[in-house]
Amino acid sequence: MTNMTNQTEPILSMMTIDQVTAKYNLSKYFVRTVVHSGKIRVVRCGTKKILINEQSLIDYFNAGDEVA
Repeated sequence: MTNMTNQTEPILSMMTIDQVTAKYNLSKYFVRTVVHSGKIRVVRCGTKKILINEQSLIDYFNAGDEVA
């Protein structure tokens, strides 16, 4: 049996698009655009629900976006 108390892996925080827009004061259009561009990590649950990796979103904001 493995001892789970010594693991240092972070617990991932996953958020829906609505949760992201409320927490970070962003438009749904912007969040969907970033999700569909593939610039942040997401998990698709079924055909409609999208869960966004919050750390990936924070990393995206910190790194900035290249102007095309």
